[in-house]
Amino acid sequence: QCEQQWPFWPHAQQQQRTWNQQQQQQQHQWSPRRQPLWWQQHRHHDISQQHEPLLGAAGPAAAEVLHSCRVAQSENGITNGIEIFNSCSYGHCVMTSNNDCCVRLFDIEGCRPRQRLSFPWAVNYSTLRPAGAGLGGGVVVAVVGDDPVTSLMDCTSGLEVMKLRGHKDFSFAAAWHPDGQMLATGNQDGTTRVWDIRNYGAPLAVLAGTMGAIRSLRFSPDGNHLAAAEMADFVHIYDTKSGFTAVQEIDVFGEVAGISLSPDSQSFFVAISDTLYSSLLQYQLRQRQ
Repeated sequence: QCEQQWPFWPHAQQQQRTWNQQQQQQQHQWSPRRQPLWWQQHRHHDISQQHEPLLGAAGPAAAEVLHSCRVAQSENGITNGIEIFNSCSYGHCVMTSNNDCCVRLFDIEGCRPRQRLSFPWAVNYSTLRPAGAGLGGGVVVAVVGDDPVTSLMDCTSGLEVMKLRGHKDFSFAAAWHPDGQMLATGNQDGTTRVWDIRNYGAPLAVLAGTMGAIRSLRFSPDGNHLAAAEMADFVHIYDTKSGFTAVQEIDVFGEVAGISLSPDSQSFFVAISDTLYSSLLQYQLRQRQ
């Protein structure tokens, strides 16, 4: 485990950061934009060489495989996304998004199939609307894939209840606000679109990325921030209370494997899958003055 401090200076003209001092002492320079700095880097875990310290004191033996099976029989059934949830209708379930045009639900215990939804395009991600916020009391799932349209499905009946139109290309990410009224979708067209499903004719906000497709989205558990990660190098964090107009851009190095926030909404994590600089970056919410 490698711990470093990389402070952010909002008015600096230029900064340098060294990503791996054991390598070739390569440096990456950037000029930060003028933006609110709510999140400051807290830790950097170098996982390119060491794994055991991140697994806890018990080491790798503490990780036990509970179940292992094929999700799909199709050779094209690549699993593009996984979500674990607990609902009144299904209990504890695992939901998979697959390249063979299906969303599948499995019981946690035994991985028994519970439901399958089929589409005319490859499914890249699906996410359950927060419990207690279903349309007409049903279990609603937002599904995105190799189509510009986002489908909202009643998981129990298998019927489509809503279409969200506006993206120009295929979508890769989706996330619900904790109140279940807003949905964010990330697309190959380089935008994140935020929808109010009570008035879904047009998105509430269209948030442009910097370089490429939006591949991962997460709302903070308290609903105050929306994090959007591009395929590589850039992560954007929006203040929801400002109507998504206030944003902090975090400039990282390498392909982004995923993002997550802690249950108390105080810590933010970015996983870097770069072959040379693989790491886990931790940011802490800074109290505003």
